[in-house]
Amino acid sequence: GAGFGANTKSAMVRLGAMELNKFAARYLPEHARCEALREACGWTDLIVTCFGNSRHRVWAEAFARDPSRSWEDVALEACGDARLPAGIKIVNDVEAFVRGQHAEAEFPFISKMHSILMRQDAPASVVNMAMPHLLHDEAMKVAVLGSGNWGTAIA
Repeated sequence: GAGFGANTKSAMVRLGAMELNKFAARYLPEHARCEALREACGWTDLIVTCFGNSRHRVWAEAFARDPSRSWEDVALEACGDARLPAGIKIVNDVEAFVRGQHAEAEFPFISKMHSILMRQDAPASVVNMAMPHLLHDEAMKVAVLGSGNWGTAIA
């Protein structure tokens, strides 16, 4: 909805997956094994939700195009009815939990998603999170090797 391409979307999915791993390791260590994260509500769910024809993706794209509208209006336009995607409540609940643990600095992606949903930040502001992390990460070395879809596949 913000008009970014596949590489940027892939970077955002990567950040979300990294926080998913960190959250699981910290708060659900018995479920933090790689096998558990590959199952339901793990990495595959994250990828399908972000790139598939999911209600969450369609709603989020419509919201990003015009975040001034009510959530219900966005849902009606994007999905054909006013039911909100369950992900909105999940983001709010997880952010409240993280805030209650005083761990916002450890989970900046979920905090950013919440601030976007609360209309405190613009949807496009999320991309600013990728660059500082990539500049200090081995992924940047890999990302510069490729461009376009090839670069996305490697990163």
